[in-house]
Amino acid sequence: MVIFQITHAAFVVVNIADYTTAIAVSVTVTVVFEFLVRFYIIVFKKSVINEILSNVWREYWPLSVLSPKKSEHYSGKCKFVLGLIMSCYILAIIYTTRITFAPFLTNTELIFKSILPFQWNQTYTYEFVYMWQFFTVWYWVNFVNSFDVLMILVVTVSAVQFGVLQNVIKNILNEKGERQRKHLYDKDISIQDMFRKWLDQQRMLIEYRIVA
Repeated sequence: MVIFQITHAAFVVVNIADYTTAIAVSVTVTVVFEFLVRFYIIVFKKSVINEILSNVWREYWPLSVLSPKKSEHYSGKCKFVLGLIMSCYILAIIYTTRITFAPFLTNTELIFKSILPFQWNQTYTYEFVYMWQFFTVWYWVNFVNSFDVLMILVVTVSAVQFGVLQNVIKNILNEKGERQRKHLYDKDISIQDMFRKWLDQQRMLIEYRIVA
């Protein structure tokens, strides 16, 4: 990975006078840095991510606490966001397929322009370097997109949770609030206890927002 980044960035430095080529290659260099950032988060901040995912699964209040109409409304928003990000994922796969196969079909270029300390266009050497870049690129694309899909979904679910909390606090003093308390805790807890739990939920969401 580091070797790939060095050889790729070296091409930008050597060809800095060719603005068009340098800018085009710089884009992929930036993608590599994005991958490294996400890789760092997964490896060194996994405890934070695990805690967030665990609380999303166990502590978030369910949509079923809302009325069927509101529950369907928020569920529709989540499905819409999921559809958008999956569409972007599919487009990324299509574009990656194009850029990883096109150079091989013409048998003239590598996937990414690089400065290598040997003649990469020799027989077998070209195929070896090409396969190295091929699998590296696909690993990047799937890693970056999977990470982004996960984080966007966490943010989306957290945004919906704010809507749930807003509805609960609005109804805390009326009969609907009593039904919501029974639904959440299988018993009619006091309004004071419910308010404390509501504050705890708010605090948890705000902490996640700061971490993000």
